[in-house]
Parts: sequence; structure tokens; C-alpha cells
Amino acid sequence: MSTERWLPWLVAALLAAAGAWWWQATEWHDTTTHAPLRGEAASNRWYSVQQLARQLGAKVQVRRELNELPPSGASLLLTSRHWDLFPGRDRALRRWVEGGGHLVLTSGQLVRFDRNEQPAQDDALQSWIPVRNDNDKQDDERVAAQRRAQTRASNPARRGASAPPVDDDEDGAVLVAPGRKTFCRDYAEAPELSGAYGASRSYSVCYHSGTFLRTTATPRWSVHSPAGPYAMNLAIGAGSVSVLADDAPLLNRLLLDGDHALITAALLQLHPGRLVWVVEDERRPALLAWLWQHGSVALGLSLLALALLLWRRALRFGPLQAPRPLARRAVTEQVRGTAAFLAQRGGLALRSAQQRALAETAAARLPDFAALDADAQVQALAHHTGLDARALAAAWQADATSRAGHLVADLQCLETARRRLTGAPASAAAGGSKAGSAPGSAPGSAAESSARPLTSSVSPSPSSPSQDTPHADRP
Repeated sequence: MSTERWLPWLVAALLAAAGAWWWQATEWHDTTTHAPLRGEAASNRWYSVQQLARQLGAKVQVRRELNELPPSGASLLLTSRHWDLFPGRDRALRRWVEGGGHLVLTSGQLVRFDRNEQPAQDDALQSWIPVRNDNDKQDDERVAAQRRAQTRASNPARRGASAPPVDDDEDGAVLVAPGRKTFCRDYAEAPELSGAYGASRSYSVCYHSGTFLRTTATPRWSVHSPAGPYAMNLAIGAGSVSVLADDAPLLNRLLLDGDHALITAALLQLHPGRLVWVVEDERRPALLAWLWQHGSVALGLSLLALALLLWRRALRFGPLQAPRPLARRAVTEQVRGTAAFLAQRGGLALRSAQQRALAETAAARLPDFAALDADAQVQALAHHTGLDARALAAAWQADATSRAGHLVADLQCLETARRRLTGAPASAAAGGSKAGSAPGSAPGSAAESSARPLTSSVSPSPSSPSQDTPHADRP
């Protein structure tokens, strides 16, 4: 027989032998596991208690804060550790209980932790609730030993072996296969007190953490273990306070174990029509969410103003508009500017500027000109410039309203007089008859200066160089 024919049979025999050994060396057992919580029960650890109260006819309200208290006669399940975050809440809670309210607490509410994570009694509650919590360490060790022994006894195939691993879920319940009833013990109501359901009875309590209660007052109802009270109800004024040693009976996974549902109903005093408030941890919306909810308009406008401010103050990489190159101003641009100025302001400013320029030149060229009266000034100007005295008087003494239609002619007359005075020597102007008696008779006379070409910014025909026009640099 060749190797190619017997090699597959050899491999099959080896696989069969390995499968038979694996089957004999392993054991199979059924294990009870817990499905993950879904829906509201996954986020609300008191969901089972709320559903139990509703099924018994009570009215349940879930509150995220203790800004207000329920009506008198209602039950308040207080599970928040920050319920007294704001001043005055402890006094308001006490007044509400003394006025007929029913407060339900766990022993964890009676303990606070300092900065060193050391437990201390809560003065806000201890000042008027005479209940203390007490941990029984010997009972804890006894319960742990009992759990290990019962676990080994429940699995005969693994006797002598170590205990199976323990799984702690999010509610603090210890889950050990195959069942959870092995960790339940019977706690009885105090026989000298009235029972919650008539005659005194016992309750099956599972997964007790070993915490018990101590009180100096006489409770109206209590459930006792050999180590001390597990649950009790005390009268405070017209109301009452119910305290539970731990929160195991109230948790979602453990409410239906043992007699936890009966203990919960007795603690909350459930009956049809009962109002029950459940106050969890203080939960408030984030600051930005709260601001947007109560002031979205103001917040939006503030953000818009902030954005505009940042945009305005932001660093720019250059000017908004490219700078124009430096160049000499053209005559046409000066003409347009002067015309726009006249169109907006009228001729008063331009006429006054021209009259002032002539007065300054005459005061510098003619002696005692400023001391002369108006008529004498006109005669002096006409004598030294050779201009017509009437035209010069009209231009020299006119205002913007009296000769509004003669602005160009008046400006030409005044500027011609100024230039003639400027071109004549000071001595000749002072001499009067020697330099200015015959206009046009001498080369340096005022008549000759009047023939010089003048630059104009308001002249309609700048092509005529011989026509006298106003000075372009005096708007």
C-alpha cells in the first residue's frame, strides 16, 4: 500500500482519538446567568421599586432635585447624597416630616465621608433622626464562610476544589451558581411591636452586607436579626422616618429575591392612592445648555457681538484698499474740487478768502492802508492798480448774497488787483504817482503786470492765458 492511500486514514484515527479523550476529560453543567438590564432599568437603579409601587396602586413621581418637597402625607424615598447641597434644605425636610411626611432612607444616607475618605455621621440628619448605622464584622465573616461552604456543597462534582469565582454586578449583588437562595436568612419583626401586615412575621433577606442599625428611641415597627435591627420606622412629630440597613432589597436585580418586595412595601407604606416621590442624585443641566434654554436670544446676540469684535480686532495682512501712487494733482482735478466746494458751500468762503488775500497784500504794499475807511481803501487800490474804481468797489465791498451772480467777475477783479500790487515794487506802490500814474506807460507798471497770464481753477476757458482769473491755490 502506498503512502498516499494510508495517510488520510492515519489522520482520521488521530482526530477520533483526540475527540474521545476530550469528551472523557471534560464535564458539562448548566449555569444560571443574568441577562443585562435593558430599557429604563439599565439607567434607573430604582426602576423595580417604582414599578412595584405602581402595581400596588401608588402614584410615583421621579425627581432629579429637592427644590420642593412633596405634599404632607406622601412618602419620600431619598437616595441622593447631595440633597443638602443648598442651605436650608435640612430644616425644610425636618419641618416637612414633623408636619406629617414620611421619609425613607438607607443607612448610607446617615454616613458622610471627609477629605481623607473616612466615614463620619451626617449631622444634617443625625441632629433630628436618632438612628446610627453599625457594621458587624464578625457577622460579615460568618456570612462569607457560609457562602463558601454552601457553594462547595451545591456542586458535588467539584468538592474539595476551590470555590467558583464570584461575580459582582453593578448593583452590588453577589452572583454565584447555581442559585442565590443559599445566601438568604430569616429576619423577624419585633414581637412587642405591631407587624406591617398584621401579626408579627419573619422576612427572608438575601445578600445582607452586615450593616445594622442602632437607635435610642422606641420604633413603631422594626425587623431584627440576631446582630441588631435591619429595618425600622420611627415617629418624628406628626410624620415618620423609615430606615433600611442597606439598599439591597431596593435594587433592580434583588427586589424579587426572598421577601425584599414585602420589606420594600412596608418601608414605603404602599397602598392604593399613596403618593411616592423618588429623589435620585442631584442632576442639573450643563451651564451652557441651561443658558441656551433660558436665554437663547441674548446668548446668540452676545456670541454674534463677540464674533464681530474678534473680526474687527483681528490682525490684517494689508490695507483694505491698495494705496494710490503719489502724483501731482492735475488742473482738472483741482477745478472739479473747487466746483464741488462751491456747489456745497456757495461762494461766501471763496469770496472772503480772495478779499482777505487782497487786504493782506495791500497792507504790506500801501502805507496806512488798514487805517483808511472803505471808500478810501477802494480809491487807493484803484489808483495803484489802474482798475475801474466802481468795479473794484463792488467786488471789494460785496457779500455772497448781494452779488451771487457776479462771483466769477468779482474774483477776477480782486485777484487782478492783488497781482498788480504784488508785481509792483514796494517803493513804487508807496510813491503812488511815480509808478502808477499812467497804467501801461512803463515796462514794470501795474498795467504790464495785468497782462501776465493767470492760472484759474474756476475759469470756463483755461485756454485763454491773457484773461485774469482767481488763484487756484485759494479755495
